[in-house]
Formats: sequence, C-alpha cells, structure tokens
Amino acid sequence: MQSVKKVGLLLLMSVAAACSEQSPAAPAAAPGATDSGSRTAESGEQAVLKLTPPTPTEPANGHTYPKGERPSTLEVEAATGEFAEISGVAHRFQVLKGNQRVIDGVVPTKGETASFDVRRASLAARTEYRWRVRGENEEGVGPWSPMSTFTTGAGVQARTPDGQTSDPAARALLAAVGGELAAQQSGLLRDSCQKRSAGGWRFLNTLVDRLRKHDNRWAYNGKRGNPHDPSHDVIAYHYGPGPSENRRDVWLYDVIIGHCGNRPTFAVNEVHSKTTPGLMIWITRGRFSNEY
Repeated sequence: MQSVKKVGLLLLMSVAAACSEQSPAAPAAAPGATDSGSRTAESGEQAVLKLTPPTPTEPANGHTYPKGERPSTLEVEAATGEFAEISGVAHRFQVLKGNQRVIDGVVPTKGETASFDVRRASLAARTEYRWRVRGENEEGVGPWSPMSTFTTGAGVQARTPDGQTSDPAARALLAAVGGELAAQQSGLLRDSCQKRSAGGWRFLNTLVDRLRKHDNRWAYNGKRGNPHDPSHDVIAYHYGPGPSENRRDVWLYDVIIGHCGNRPTFAVNEVHSKTTPGLMIWITRGRFSNEY
C-alpha cells in the first residue's frame, strides 16, 4: 500500500514540475478577430468594417423620372460604426444597367450623408438602373446597402456643350468602347475602307452598336448635312433633348485615322468645332429606329 502511495506522489511531483517550466497559454482569439476589434477578416478578401449599411434616400426606390429628366445626384444616409466610431469612412457608389456596372466611384462623407454627382454620366433614356452604396476606408469595407432602382425619362436631356468641347463622359465612353473593339477585332479596322470592301462598314456598325448599349444617342453623321450621304469614318452623338433623328445639335467624332490608307487606326478626334453647325446631322443609316 505504501509503495502505491509513493508512486502516486512521484507522478504528482512530475506533473507539477512540467507545468512550472511552461509559459501560461494566451487565450485563443475568436475566429476572424483582429487587434482593433472593429472589423473581421474574410479569407482572400478585404477586411470587413463593422459599419451599418448606408440607406438610399434620393431618388426614392422605384422612382420613374418624367420625360427629359434623370437624376443629378444619388444620396444616402451615411454608414456609421455599429459599436464604435470608425474614422475616415468614404462611400462607394455603384450603378448597374442589368448586370453591367456603368458607374463605380468613391466620394467623401459629408456629415450624416453622402452623395454622388451623376450629371455627367452617360445614362440612356427610358432605362431602369439599379444602384447600391457601401462605406469603406483604407482598413476595409462595410456591407452594401439594399439595392435601389430608378428609371430615366424618355428623351433624356443631355448636357449642354461646353463651348466646342464635348462631354468628357461621352468622350471617355467612346475611347473605352472603341479601343476595346480595335484591340479585339483589328481585322474590322483594317477592312474599314468602304471604297475597297463591301464589308467596310463592319467596324463603324459594330462600334455604334456597342456604344448604343450604353447610350442610344450614338449614331452616324450625314456628310454636309445630307442624311443620304453618311460619313465613312465619323460618328455622331446627339447632346440635345428629345428625339435624335435628323437633329443637328450633335458632337462629331472622327474615329479612324488614315481611313482607306495602309494602316487605319482607331482615334477619338472631335471635329464638330471644324464643321458648320448646319452641316452636321444625326442619322441611323436605316439600321435602327429612334428609341425614344
């Protein structure tokens, strides 16, 4: 019996000695926690800030604008920290047409609200758009707001020309769409001389079709104001209000350098300032109907 007690005592002394040689273990961190306690991390993604989702306020969800109108700004009640104030929060606005993102930008928060100016955005007429907003800073992102919608009015009134310079949004869209087309289908550009090829219209046709998916005020130009004599390398954008057919309040862009030369290339050259206003005219070449 004594031998059993001695063995037990030796075992207890061994365990105590082993424990005294080890450092106390720190408590395990909660899954996904960070040292700040203000956000959690998602594997392979940006950190998630513990913010409330913004609340869209203007325009009201489902709002339809009357003819000739569209939103000038999108506004939300700003995101705030759920448990504590989080500094440096800006707001990202996204606008989608169907599943295609047409606006994605970040603006600073102003007090209890955040607003995004869309007056220069190329929004099509009679079209439903979806939009959402989230708060974010350099540390991470907050949750998205509920998706809200608005519908532009028929015959959306475009921006007034700034002297002889076209709207930067229209020019930027043309540069992006045309540049992508020229890179993807360079053969269409090389074959764009209508005098030499029956398929010479394919580059301009494809360019106009792609642009009209974003804004249906893009079309062709009639040379010297003649609707029956379309330009071979110039397209038109109707910036004024109402239907576009045969309108002369247009911006003109020469989109092919060296047309009918050995190496035609895509370009964005504004030529409306060099053209008499009465000699500019918006035409469809019979390819599509006016969509207002």
